[in-house]
Amino acid sequence: MHIYSKNGHTLVELLIVAGMMTVILAASTAMWVGSVRCYSNITARTGSDMDAVAAMQMIVTDVREAKEAIPISSGKRLRVTLPRHWKAETSTIDFCLILPTK
Repeated sequence: MHIYSKNGHTLVELLIVAGMMTVILAASTAMWVGSVRCYSNITARTGSDMDAVAAMQMIVTDVREAKEAIPISSGKRLRVTLPRHWKAETSTIDFCLILPTK
C-alpha cells in the first residue's frame, strides 16, 4: 500500500487544503465585517461634521446680517438682534460662546 497515489491527491491532502481554505475564508470574512463597521462609523462622523458645518454657516450668516451684536454674561454669550425683515418669532438670538464645563 502506497501513501501517495499516482492518480491524484490523498484524502489527508484534501482535508488539509479544506482546513486551510476554511481558515482563509474566516479571516477574510472577519476583515470584511471590520471594514464595513469602520465605513459605517466614518459615514456617521462625516454626517455629524457636515451638520456642524451647516450650523456654523447659519450662525455666521445670522451674525453678518444682524442689526447689532452685543456680548452679554461677561462675554460668555452673544446677543444678536436681527433686522425687521427677518422671518423669525423673535428678533433676538443668544449664542453661547463658551461651552459649559463638566
